[in-house]
Amino acid sequence: MTSRGARWRSALALALGIGYAACGGPALYMMVPVYNVAITPQLQPDGAAYDVVLLQAGATTTLHFGIGPPWPTTVIPPQNPNRIITESDRDVALTAVLACTFCREHPSFMRKVTYRAASRDSNRAEFSFAPRQPTAEEGDSFTGTLELAVYGDANEQLYDRVTVPVRVVREGRPAAQTAVVGGARRDEPTTPTPLAADAVLRLYLDAGRQLLVEINPVAADLRTLLAPFVLSGDGLRSFKTVSLDAGELAQITTGVYVDASAISLQGELAERLRGSGQRAVVSSAARDSLRLSDSEKTNVSTMLAETGRRLYGRLFADGPDGDALAAAIAALETAHERLGRPLRLHVRSDHLALPWQYLHPIGTAIDPNKFWGMVFDLSVERIAGGGAMADIPAADAPSRTVVFARYGNATDPTADKASQQVAQLQRLPSNVVEVRSRDQFMARLTGPDRAAVSAVITFLHATAGSTRLGREPDEPTLQFGDADVVSSRRLLSLRDNLGVQERRSQRYLPAAPLFILNACETGPSTIAIPYNSFQDAAFTLGAQGLVVTEVSVWISLGHEVGMQLLTRLGSGEAVSSALAGIRRALLKERNNPLGLLYAYYGDPGATLRR
Repeated sequence: MTSRGARWRSALALALGIGYAACGGPALYMMVPVYNVAITPQLQPDGAAYDVVLLQAGATTTLHFGIGPPWPTTVIPPQNPNRIITESDRDVALTAVLACTFCREHPSFMRKVTYRAASRDSNRAEFSFAPRQPTAEEGDSFTGTLELAVYGDANEQLYDRVTVPVRVVREGRPAAQTAVVGGARRDEPTTPTPLAADAVLRLYLDAGRQLLVEINPVAADLRTLLAPFVLSGDGLRSFKTVSLDAGELAQITTGVYVDASAISLQGELAERLRGSGQRAVVSSAARDSLRLSDSEKTNVSTMLAETGRRLYGRLFADGPDGDALAAAIAALETAHERLGRPLRLHVRSDHLALPWQYLHPIGTAIDPNKFWGMVFDLSVERIAGGGAMADIPAADAPSRTVVFARYGNATDPTADKASQQVAQLQRLPSNVVEVRSRDQFMARLTGPDRAAVSAVITFLHATAGSTRLGREPDEPTLQFGDADVVSSRRLLSLRDNLGVQERRSQRYLPAAPLFILNACETGPSTIAIPYNSFQDAAFTLGAQGLVVTEVSVWISLGHEVGMQLLTRLGSGEAVSSALAGIRRALLKERNNPLGLLYAYYGDPGATLRR
C-alpha cells in the first residue's frame, strides 16, 4: 500500500507551491501555510496500513495544532487557512476549538493561537483528552471524528473547520481496513460565517491551567463603550479568574436543581426532591395561571439568586484580576441602558457548564430584572458538550419540514396543548409532521427526507436521568409513553450511519435544524450522568441551536413558553432574543421569573427557517 506521505506529495505541492527541478529536487516558488494536526500517542496497525488514526480507549491523548509549513507528523491532508488569515500583514489572534463527542470526560477544548504574519506560522496549541471505551454493542472498537473550528478573535467569525476521522480500540488491533484521514469540509463556505452577537464572553484555560476570561465587544458602538475596560493595546485583555473544580461546581449548582425541581412537583425525580425545596414551592393556582404573588416571586428569585450570585462572585470577583474583571462585567451589564437596546451576549466556554441565565450581581439586593437571562439576549456555546455550531445552509436549500413530537396517549395532560402548538405552527405556514411514538420520530430522522428537517420541536415528557444506589444510571430520555422512549445515546448514534467520507463532507441533518426540546430536564442538569446529553446529540447531528429546560417545568409553563416562542420565531425573531423577550414578558405581566428555567445553546442569530 502506498504510504500516506507519498500519496499526499502532489497535493502538498499544490498547497505549498512546490515545483520539482529537472534533477528531481524541490524548487520552492511560494510558501502558503497549511493547517497541521499531530496526535500522540497513536497505535500502530497490524497487517495492512491504516490511513485512519488509531487511538487507545481510556488513554490520555494529545492533539497538537498549528499553522505553518507541513509537519512530518501531520495526520491531515494539506488544507490552507482562510485567506483572511494568510493575507494579513499583521498578526492574527485566533481561537481554536476542538469538539470530541466520544471523549470519556469533557476536558478543556479551547485554545488561543496567534498567526504570525512575518514568519507565516503560528504557535502550537495542545488539547488533551481520553477516548471513551467502546460499548458492548460496538464491540472492540468504534469510529469517531475530531473536529477543529478556527475563529477570528477580532470579529468572532468562523474561518475554517478541520476534521480528523479516528478509530478507538479497546485492546488488541481491529481487522485492517482502509479509510481516509480527515481534512477540509468541502461544503464549508469560503468566506467566514458571522456570529450575530453584540459581545462574546470567552472562558478558557491557558497552558498553565489558569482559567481566563475575555470580553469581546463585537458591535462597534459597544466596543466604544467597553474599550477602556476590555482592551489592552491592540488586543483583548485576558482576566485571570478562579477555577471551579467539579466538587465545588456540584455543591453550588445542585441546590438550585433540587429547589427548582421542587417548584414543579412533576414526575418521580421532583417527588424525590420535594422535601428539600419546600421554600420554593408555589401555590396550585399560580401553577395554573402562571401569575405569582409577590412573596412567591421573592422566594423563587431568592432561590435562583443563591446559585447565580455565588457563581458570579467566584467567577468575576474572587480571582487575581477580580477588581478589573468585575468592573468590566458591570460595564457590560449596564451597556444596554446607555445604548438604548437589548444586547446579544454569546458565552463560549470549554471549561464550565453553568446555568448562565441565573447569574446575578453580588453586593446588591436581589432583583429578578438583573438576572443575566433578563439583562441579555443570551446564547451559550458549550464547546466540550457538542462542538462548534453548525453553519446555516444557503437559502436555496430543500423544502423545510418541522418535526413536532408529542406524547402518544391522547388523554395525557399535554395532548390538548400540543394540538394548539401544532395549529400555531401551521399558521406560519410550515410543513409540520406530527410524530407520536419513538418509531415515528426515528423514522423522520433516519429516512430519506431527513435532509429537509429544519426544526425538531417536542412537547412531551422527558428526564435527565439519575444515578440511584445499587442501580445502573438512567439515560436522558424523551418519553412518548411509559415504555416508549428515545435516549440521547440513540440520537448520538445516528451519525455513525455515515461513512468516513460522508462524516467529513456533510452533517447528518443537512438543513442545520433548530431543536426546541420543550419537556422536563432536557438541558444539561447538574445531576452527574455518565452519558452524553441531548445537547451533545443535537449538535453532533448538525443543529444550529437548541432550546432546553434546565429542570422540571409545569405543563402550563411549558405550553406558554412554547406558544410565545413559536409566535416570535414565526415573525423572524432570533431565538436568543425571542427567549429573552419571553422571560421579560412573564416577569412583567405575571410577576413570574420562571422563564429563567429555559436555556438556549447555539447561534445567537438562529431562527425557525421554513
